[in-house]
Amino acid sequence: MQYQLLQDTLTYLINGVAISGVLAAGATIVYQYWTQGQLQLVDGEPPQEGASQPEPIKSQVSEQKPVSIEEQLKIELSRLQQQLSFTQEQLQQTQQQLTQSHQHKLQIQSYFDAKLQQAQQQEQQAQIELSQLRQQLSSTEEELQKTQQELNSTKEGVQGFVNKMFYLDRSAKTKLKALFSNKEVSQQPTFN
Repeated sequence: MQYQLLQDTLTYLINGVAISGVLAAGATIVYQYWTQGQLQLVDGEPPQEGASQPEPIKSQVSEQKPVSIEEQLKIELSRLQQQLSFTQEQLQQTQQQLTQSHQHKLQIQSYFDAKLQQAQQQEQQAQIELSQLRQQLSSTEEELQKTQQELNSTKEGVQGFVNKMFYLDRSAKTKLKALFSNKEVSQQPTFN
């Protein structure tokens, strides 16, 4: 779109230059046609008052060589063609610069698109890894909870076993004590 706008603007300027040149050429031709055949006084002095009539004044005159309208148009056309050629060269240079600028813009856009795609891929990978870590953490928490429950059960079992052994030990001691007491009583002498 920018290229089309630039081309339209340059076309408008070229047409404007061409029209102005044609008008200027026409005005020049009309002026030269109107002044053709006129004599211009180059050197000479008017007669002084009271003086005798001098000889006819010799004037240096230059008579322009008639130039045909066709030749004038050819000259003006040649000038316009030169201007057009120069303008076309400038247009070509501008188009080349525009093409280079567009290519540079595409390269920059491609670079940033690649960087953006890479960043998006890295973000997706990070999200996947984060999800995996969350799953692992959840599994670890479940295993920890089970282990804690097993530990509590083991503690309860050990405490029960200790209590049972303590009870048995007490019972055994009581029985042994009673046994020894009965034996001592039976061994004492009896008096009639």
